[in-house]
Amino acid sequence: MTEAAAGGREERTRAVPTAPLPRLEPVTLRGHGIRLEPLAEAHVPGLQGVVADGEIHRLPFAPHVPAPEAVEGSVARLTADVEAGTRLAWAVVREADEQVVGLTTFMNLALADRGLEIGNTYLAGSVHRTGVNSAMKHLLLTHAFDELEMLRVEFRVHHLNLASRRAVEALGAHRTGSCDRTASCPTARCATRWCTRSSRRSGRGSGRCWSSGSVAGARAESGKSS
Repeated sequence: MTEAAAGGREERTRAVPTAPLPRLEPVTLRGHGIRLEPLAEAHVPGLQGVVADGEIHRLPFAPHVPAPEAVEGSVARLTADVEAGTRLAWAVVREADEQVVGLTTFMNLALADRGLEIGNTYLAGSVHRTGVNSAMKHLLLTHAFDELEMLRVEFRVHHLNLASRRAVEALGAHRTGSCDRTASCPTARCATRWCTRSSRRSGRGSGRCWSSGSVAGARAESGKSS
């Protein structure tokens, strides 16, 4: 190996963050016409309207979406997870009219390995295919890769939710396998795991393998799960 090649390899190695992350703290994210606010009890009325909009809680591939009467308890559980340091959760607010239009979380945190999953997401039926889902994921991926310096972000999408699968593909995520059967998803191969990685792992600096252009282009979305 030449000195130049060896030096380049050493430089790429230094570019990959390896120290475990400390506890993640709630933060407000803003851009592309929406705002992600740390989830709070004050968001309950808005989220009750969200799940009633299009009756998204009745979708067979979205068992994580609570019925309107169950939203308060769901928010309490999610905020307890945040307090425990096992999750970050946000209400999605449309800035044009300050209306709550959805919810999303960072979950399954693997801070020692710098990985997490974006999930437990749901959006009001009236904002599906409007660009809100792409904008939200853009903010979350930017925060994960550029600010938290994560190396891996995962999505899990029900195999019947073709619109969400297309939206995740448009972000540059790669399919890595199917999830195991669970009590909430009793059929085999019910969910597909997708992964997007920071390109720091392959030594290309501070870029990432997902496409920021998808905010404008990825309109084939549902926001119903993932």
